[in-house]
Amino acid sequence: MISTTLFTWVRAAKLFAVAFVCAASLFVSNAPAFAFGTKTPATPTEGTAQLDDTYEAAKQTTQGQPRGMGEVQEKASSGLNGVQGTADASKMKSPGDSAGATTVKGQVKDTLDSALND
Repeated sequence: MISTTLFTWVRAAKLFAVAFVCAASLFVSNAPAFAFGTKTPATPTEGTAQLDDTYEAAKQTTQGQPRGMGEVQEKASSGLNGVQGTADASKMKSPGDSAGATTVKGQVKDTLDSALND
C-alpha cells in the first residue's frame, strides 16, 4: 500500500518535471524574440536621412545625361565610394584600427599548428 502510494507520487512528480522542462525550453527558445532588456526602443525614422539623400542623388543621376569619367572619379574620390560618399565612415574598420586583430588565415594556421603539435 505504501509502495503504491509512493509510485503514484513519483509518477506524478515525473509528469510535473517533464511538463516543467517542456515549458521552460519553450520559453527559453522564444526569449530572444521578446528582446528583454532593450534600453531604448528603435524609432521608425532613424537612419532614413542618409537613405533619402542617396535616393535623391540616384534619381538625379538617372534623369540626367550620362556622366563622364572625370565626374565619376571625382564623386568616388570624395568619400568611400561613389554611392556611399562619407556615410558611416567612422563605423568602418581600417588596417590602422585593427593592428592587433588576427586574420582568419592566421587563426586557421594557429589552430592547425596547435592541433598538429599536440
